[in-house]
Amino acid sequence: MKAPALTEKKIRLLINFLTILFSLFFYSQTSQAETYVGTIKNIPIVMELNIYDGQISGRYFYKKYGVDIPLSGYYDKAKIHLIENEEKRQGIFLFLNKECGFFCPGGYWYDELNSKSLPINLREIDGNSINPNDSYGLDRNSEYTIYDILRQESITFSEKKSAPFTDFSSMELIWMQDKKSKLEFFNLKANQTFTQVQKVNKFLEEEFRRFNLAFYEGASTDILFNPNFARENLLSFSVLGNIFYPGTAHPAYLDNHYTIHIPSARLLSIEDIITLPENQQVAPWLMSQLLQIAPNEMQSQPECNYMDINTWNIDSHSGWYLTNKGLHISPTYPFVLNACGSPEWAVLPLSVIQQNPGLVTIE
Repeated sequence: MKAPALTEKKIRLLINFLTILFSLFFYSQTSQAETYVGTIKNIPIVMELNIYDGQISGRYFYKKYGVDIPLSGYYDKAKIHLIENEEKRQGIFLFLNKECGFFCPGGYWYDELNSKSLPINLREIDGNSINPNDSYGLDRNSEYTIYDILRQESITFSEKKSAPFTDFSSMELIWMQDKKSKLEFFNLKANQTFTQVQKVNKFLEEEFRRFNLAFYEGASTDILFNPNFARENLLSFSVLGNIFYPGTAHPAYLDNHYTIHIPSARLLSIEDIITLPENQQVAPWLMSQLLQIAPNEMQSQPECNYMDINTWNIDSHSGWYLTNKGLHISPTYPFVLNACGSPEWAVLPLSVIQQNPGLVTIE
């Protein structure tokens, strides 16, 4: 008996079906986040899914709010089941569309307790769809995903009418707040040209967005943007506090420092501020200076290893900051020795800097 001929439509359906099978097999063997945009009913959402060995984890947010809703689940044949809230019996079913292959699922969101369901439509999106000018600086760091970048569209800031006092005679600060997270950062309002201020403020906002992201991921956040020092040509500030993600043993402590050359909006290294004597390296030179300035403090806390030269092998960009007293050295420690970090007495006076000036002078 002669086998029936395959029509063009049947061939196309067969190819699409094989594409689905291949996609399911491929993504069951690898762990790779895929990002989707779409709607639940007519409400815009963004979703990220990780598929590995038959299991699925992920998250999504409503664009209006930007806050993560965790997902976990599995797939079975051509259906994905995602659990959103097991106690409330809420979740998502996605059905793989044979007409377009694996990456255009549609389905519905459900709430069993209230006998409610809403249609879902999703389409995949990749990095080529993101304009670098719309990435809020997150595209420069590989730890951030397309999902993280798209979330930033949901986050806006407003100027605070009352702001913390800062004694900067040469510079006025404008304080901004994210009304959802309640976290704050500052912008410059000074006598520099608009282009200079705009570039520095862009850097300040991008750094704030990186830390502020933790709130939208479900973490408990206590973050302070602290201005330390300001001159016509220099701004030095710190990001302090902690971020505590659910399920982690202890919070991540923040002790990050930045010094910016305002005319170029460039992040400075310690070598930009101080020229070391010939054949000297940063760590031994800093240690020798601090032994002269604070010998008792250097030797009074053996658990902090202040007499270990490796303690002063600081990050060239973020292990120091400027104050009106001088250059504050901020070594980092593991969680159990966190109290040893950023000692108040570890300050090189301005006179020491003036004796060893770098390429950038303190005006």
